[in-house]
Amino acid sequence: MRVLITGISGFVGKILHEKIRELNHEIYGIDSIDDNSSSLQIDITDFDSMQNAVEKIKPDFVFHLAAISRVDINDPQKIFNVNINGTLNLLSACLKLDKKPEILLVSSSQVYGIVKEDENPVNEHKAVKPVNLYGASKAAVENIAAAFFQEFDLPVVIARPFNHTGKGQAANFVIPKIIQAFREKRDKLELGTINVARDYLDVRDVVNAYIKIMQNFRPGEKYNISSGLTISLSEIISQIEEISCYKLNIITNEGLFRKNEIESVKGDSSKIQKELGWSPEYDFKETLKWMLE
Repeated sequence: MRVLITGISGFVGKILHEKIRELNHEIYGIDSIDDNSSSLQIDITDFDSMQNAVEKIKPDFVFHLAAISRVDINDPQKIFNVNINGTLNLLSACLKLDKKPEILLVSSSQVYGIVKEDENPVNEHKAVKPVNLYGASKAAVENIAAAFFQEFDLPVVIARPFNHTGKGQAANFVIPKIIQAFREKRDKLELGTINVARDYLDVRDVVNAYIKIMQNFRPGEKYNISSGLTISLSEIISQIEEISCYKLNIITNEGLFRKNEIESVKGDSSKIQKELGWSPEYDFKETLKWMLE
């Protein structure tokens, strides 16, 4: 099978690439970064470049990971251009192929927005109410993909992964930032609020979920990818202290607080577990050990 991964040079894309390679599929990649691999360096906001690449590859399956994934980005034009127009270009290019590929579109749990405690864990039926630009861009992308499915029978599945981390994630994300400070044995680290609680997964579990979706493809479906558990940043820091036998002085910087902060959210992944047989395999403490190596 000819598999196309957009964003193949990114954090998740690299791990997905290795997993797909193990399955002996023919792999093609698109990314804006030239990392000297066999992937095509393409700006997904350029329709002609995207169309030419898709026509050349003629994929049977597409993992669409390419996106700006920062929640704290404050540039509406940039994030909407990349996330929305880039996805529109991909879907339009796939539609022009004689054989339409199956497409896994990676969205985000950020589409749910602020979740009340009595609404946890959230399932796929919860109303979508994003409170930041990233979540809004992903909600828009979901609607566009649903329209392509309904109007043109383009086979698309939407994945809503909750927070995930692992080795190789950039240090401008909070857990790698903390891990780096511990590895360098710094005296102190400035963070925003550490009382927020998230549903965290090991990136390898998320990649395994994507592969399950590919292997058991059901067009038009949406799937939460989550652990169903929450852990606060303060608890994560305590676990890293225990693993590393090192204590770090955490300084609260109110300037790092986010407006419309989502205090606590966890996902109900019973649908993907029942329908596709996926479940998380990695204990999060083991993930932190892996990252500290």
